[in-house]
Amino acid sequence: MYSCIIPAGALIIMAGLSINYWVVKFTILRRCSLTHKISGSFVMFALALLDISLIMKPIIYMIFDSAVREGVQTESIVCLSIGAVYCLLPSTWLIDRVHEEKFYLHQKTYK
Repeated sequence: MYSCIIPAGALIIMAGLSINYWVVKFTILRRCSLTHKISGSFVMFALALLDISLIMKPIIYMIFDSAVREGVQTESIVCLSIGAVYCLLPSTWLIDRVHEEKFYLHQKTYK
C-alpha cells in the first residue's frame, strides 16, 4: 500500500530534517543570543554553585539512603568527605596548582 512512496519518502524526510536543522540553528543563534554584558563575577558565582553541589548531592543521597534503605552507603560518605575537603581548600591555591588561567572580572560585551 505504501510501497510507492518509499523512494520519495527518503527525500522528503531529508528535506524536512535539513529545514528543521536550519530553523533551530537560526533560533538558537539569533533569538537566544546574549545582548547584555556579562562580567567575570557571573563565572565566579557559577563556580561557587558547583562547589556547593559537591556537598549537596552526597547529603541528598544520604537522606535518601537512610529513608529507603535504612542505612547510609559508604560511597556517599566518601563523596561527602571529598567534597568537604575540596570546599575547605582555598580555591586560589588549588587553581594555581592545577591551572595558570587568570579570571578577569571586567565586563565583556557579546553581540
